Amino acid sequence: MTSFRSIIEMIDTLHTEDECREYLETLLWGDAPVCPHCGTVDKEHWLLTSFGRFKGQYKCRYCKCKFNVRDEATTKLLGSSAIWICVYQKFLLYLWIVKLKIHQSKKQKD
Repeated sequence: MTSFRSIIEMIDTLHTEDECREYLETLLWGDAPVCPHCGTVDKEHWLLTSFGRFKGQYKCRYCKCKFNVRDEATTKLLGSSAIWICVYQKFLLYLWIVKLKIHQSKKQKD
């Protein structure tokens, strides 16, 4: 996984919403999506598409609930008040905030 040294480097590297989403999925989930409803970790969760294009929406194979990394990250790291972050530019800002929060939490642990 790519580790960024600065926000500028992150902006230069992540150009699309899909790249941002994939980075956030790797950051939070690692190799396989985790259902926030039942906790199942599975690479075989269903990928839901819109007009033939995958936009990050999953459906759990076990509990059948829909989920995505944005909702989970928003709730887990920032609280439910940050749901408004969906547009590309705001999503990049969101990634910066997530990166800073993770960095802060790692500093507090040390």
